Amino acid sequence: MDIGGEDTEHFKAIQETSDGGFIIVGYVESMGDDQRDLYIVKTDSMGNLEWSQVYGDAKDDDAYDVVQTGDGGYLVAGGTKSY
Repeated sequence: MDIGGEDTEHFKAIQETSDGGFIIVGYVESMGDDQRDLYIVKTDSMGNLEWSQVYGDAKDDDAYDVVQTGDGGYLVAGGTKSY
C-alpha cells in the first residue's frame, strides 16, 4: 500500500467502514513542509488506497479519532496549533 509521501506518517485511529473498508486518521510530515498536517486515508477491504485528504496550515495539525456517521460521512476529532 502506498500512502503518504517520502517522510513520516503517524496513524492514531482506524475504523472499519460500512463498505468493509477502513478509515484511518493521524498526521503526516511529508507533504512539503516540516509541520504536521492532519491526514485522513480511506482504503478498501484489501487496504488499497481509495482516497486521502490532508488538512493543515502553518503549524501542527493532528487527528486523534474518527467515526463514520449515519449518512456515510466521517467525523474526525483532532487538534490544531495553526489558529
